[in-house]
Amino acid sequence: MRNRAVEIMNNTFDGNPAVSFSIGSEGNYSFRKKRLAAFMFDYCHRRNGVRLSQNRKGIICFYKNDFQVSWLLTFWDELCVGLLAIGPLRLGAVLKRSKEVKKRHRQFEQFIHCWYLGVEHEYRDMKTAIELKDMLLKESASLGLPILAETTMLQNKHVYERIGFKTYDTFELKGMKTYCLVYQAETLLGL
Repeated sequence: MRNRAVEIMNNTFDGNPAVSFSIGSEGNYSFRKKRLAAFMFDYCHRRNGVRLSQNRKGIICFYKNDFQVSWLLTFWDELCVGLLAIGPLRLGAVLKRSKEVKKRHRQFEQFIHCWYLGVEHEYRDMKTAIELKDMLLKESASLGLPILAETTMLQNKHVYERIGFKTYDTFELKGMKTYCLVYQAETLLGL
């Protein structure tokens, strides 16, 4: 599963401003892109939050914010992605953006963080995306938790909104606007 998941992310990262912001677009871009995908997979997989679509052309990576994993393992993963994917020149800006995202998360005590949803270009027929969305919403309903997501792409913001997410905040860093979104089922809102 890991190889296929990393391959899907690697194939869908191009054109994503947040990925370019994190790893740049020059030099050893292909290597850094694969390292970032591997980090995201490992981070979410250790927290039971990776699902592939049935056709194995789409992936969703998420995690419950309070899921406990060894601090040493988390530190190692973050050290490796910092050195091998992000690099020392971009690390400060990436950490600042992460801090801004976490600051907005604080208004929610418990939540599921949808970190990445990607479908290979030739399979972007709503069927695969809907299957992944349904997996995530099922997880949310079973745990009774809201889902948080962020995107820097206006088209992705619109897709999230079509499936019930609401924009609850935005921020801009180094000219890149980030939309912070939340999905709360009616039962979570008490309606």
